[in-house]
Amino acid sequence: MCQAEIPTLIKYAEKVPYLEQTRQDLKSVAAELKPDDHKRDWCQLIAWEPEGEDRILAAALYRFGNQDFVANLGYVKTLAKKNALVG
Repeated sequence: MCQAEIPTLIKYAEKVPYLEQTRQDLKSVAAELKPDDHKRDWCQLIAWEPEGEDRILAAALYRFGNQDFVANLGYVKTLAKKNALVG
């Protein structure tokens, strides 16, 4: 009964041996890892996009405006420079 709801592509897809083996290998390696004794914060920032805020604003302008993303990003950067001079 459930199979009637599964899309045809998934219903007839075959297992990929490489993916199955990789899953098993990763599970085995993870099981061998010992817990780290170091106390850490529950959340750590390990990477970030330095221009992330500018890119989000440029994307928002792209969504609602008529300029391409690159033009919007350039515009947002000029605003950041103006604010740096004022603030």
